[in-house]
Amino acid sequence: MWILIDLSYLAHRALHAMDGMENEDIPTGVMFGFFEQLYTVCSNIRFASNKIGVFTDSRKSYRSRAFPAYKKKRREDRTEEEQEKVEMMYEQVRILKKEWLPDMGIPVYGQVGLESDDLLAQASLSLTKEKERGTVITSDGDLYQCISPYISWYDPQRNLYYDHKNFEEKKGISYEKWGMVKAIGGCSTDCVPGIKDVSEKGAIDFILDKLPHHYKKYQTITSIMPTDTFELWKELTVLPHRKTKPVELKLPEYDPKSFFDYCKKYGMDSYLEGQGKAQWQAFFKGQFIDVPMIRREKKILTRRRRALV
Repeated sequence: MWILIDLSYLAHRALHAMDGMENEDIPTGVMFGFFEQLYTVCSNIRFASNKIGVFTDSRKSYRSRAFPAYKKKRREDRTEEEQEKVEMMYEQVRILKKEWLPDMGIPVYGQVGLESDDLLAQASLSLTKEKERGTVITSDGDLYQCISPYISWYDPQRNLYYDHKNFEEKKGISYEKWGMVKAIGGCSTDCVPGIKDVSEKGAIDFILDKLPHHYKKYQTITSIMPTDTFELWKELTVLPHRKTKPVELKLPEYDPKSFFDYCKKYGMDSYLEGQGKAQWQAFFKGQFIDVPMIRREKKILTRRRRALV
């Protein structure tokens, strides 16, 4: 079972959960939170695997070039304090993807101009073609498009799991048509407008031919679909992007010494002794110990916060 990690998703979760953690004035909460979540996901009884691929976004974007408003509102709505935290997160993500993860043997996949979504979708296509099983770890509904008879979707925050069997029951449409749903109905979080006044449900009804043809909404959709504007919506929402190159997944070649050296460098003592160390040592062998990890950093952070009150 391949575990396909959306790095941005785990980093944002860690930013909010571990905000304020540092070692010798160097922020470390995102890095620590990433590994906490990574272990939790990999040790989940549903997966129990250390076959990991991590996928990351490019700073450049073909989509933003084609449509400047793409995801723009996210950046504009941030306060100055929020922007500072995001920049701090980016620096820790840089350490993870450029140094820590490659050095410890976990491949990180990225392509210029593309998002992790594109690479996750491309990797999912490759696994499906080879009839290998995998799970995409994310909260992004756009990545429902990765689902297949071999690929599942899992959001650990909400403990929400979709596979090819239960997706259509929950959403009312095949996972294979989800990209078109997003193109027609739009995506507010990515600032993709879609066809005016057509909701996600309206898009599903149209695709399933449940929308009466005499309705104005039906006529609006059919009039816009042949246009260049709709082709742009598809380019923004359908995965993978047409410029995505093949993704060849490589098995991790774990270097435990490198992992523990980084833990020491960034003061993650709970991974250097006792149960925490034992869990990671077992993890590198593809084994999982069913005992709680020591979370000394969390206790230290809690004491610091109380001291500030």
